[in-house]
Amino acid sequence: MTAEELLERYEKGERDFSGVDLSGINLEGYMFNAANFSQAIFKKSAIDSVEFLNCNFKGADLSESDFFDVLISQCNLESADLAKTILVETTLEKVNLKKANLRFTSWG
Repeated sequence: MTAEELLERYEKGERDFSGVDLSGINLEGYMFNAANFSQAIFKKSAIDSVEFLNCNFKGADLSESDFFDVLISQCNLESADLAKTILVETTLEKVNLKKANLRFTSWG
């Protein structure tokens, strides 16, 4: 799925994106509230100036992605794969990281 398709579906009120392949997606300047990204694949994506509020990323693959100026607030990241992810100026606030893979994740 492309960024344009994701945003179009989100703007029409869809919130369930579980299992969707968003590999390599480039997202910039958006806000997602109460979206379900469980088991979604964001591998090797670029996420810039995005807010994720009350979102579910349980079991999602966020590995090898670049996050810059991102707010992740009150989200479920249980069992999410963040291996080799780069988090620059990214805020994790009240998130569940139980069993999340944070190997080789860079924080800056």
